[in-house]
Amino acid sequence: MRKYGFTLIVILFMMALVEQCAGPSKSTSFLKQGKMLYEQGQYDQAITELKTELDSHPESADLKYYLGLSYLQTGNYSEAFDWYNQAVKLDTNLYVDSVYSTKLTQYAEQLKNKDKFDQSVAWADTAINFDQQNWRAYYVKYMSQGLKMYNHADRWGLWDAIVVFGKAAEMQDNEPMPYYYMAKSYQTKNDKDFDNIIEAYQKALDRDPKPAIRQEIEANLKELKRRKKLYEDFWGN
Repeated sequence: MRKYGFTLIVILFMMALVEQCAGPSKSTSFLKQGKMLYEQGQYDQAITELKTELDSHPESADLKYYLGLSYLQTGNYSEAFDWYNQAVKLDTNLYVDSVYSTKLTQYAEQLKNKDKFDQSVAWADTAINFDQQNWRAYYVKYMSQGLKMYNHADRWGLWDAIVVFGKAAEMQDNEPMPYYYMAKSYQTKNDKDFDNIIEAYQKALDRDPKPAIRQEIEANLKELKRRKKLYEDFWGN
């Protein structure tokens, strides 16, 4: 019995060794070239290669996943979603994906910077659906909502903008722009609300804004402090 037991152990060991040295299994080797092209940033070539392999392996979730990623990197979001959804149907473990979430957040931010606020919010929400801990996506969403309110709201509606800019600041506390627009919202609503305006501008300044914004903030702070002193001297505060 001991002899047979020892022989069995040797056979199992040799089988494991052969498996380790065999390289990619037949079931995944077809993915290798397309994945490599994707990782090298050759997205168009990756798409061609992955589609060719799909003809022979139509039920491969990995092929469809990397095909979706390749389309995502080229900015073809419709195709990217289509292939991602097909991959998810074959492998439900793909339902959270930080790569998609990050890329879509970048796109949402581009839309925000072009004042396309509704579209920005929609894409930020899509990014959040992929990864609910993507705080940057929440930041972009709240900034877009706040900017839309700031640009179109009446004086009382600016309260809502201030609240939403506050949410954006909670998501990315190192960003100066939520505080900058909070200050501008306070200022538009009531330009004698010196304390809130000055505090918000100072917080924006402390977070190292771009030079043009910094110059504007510094000029506004100087003028606000001058006006506040005149106001307090006049009223005896």
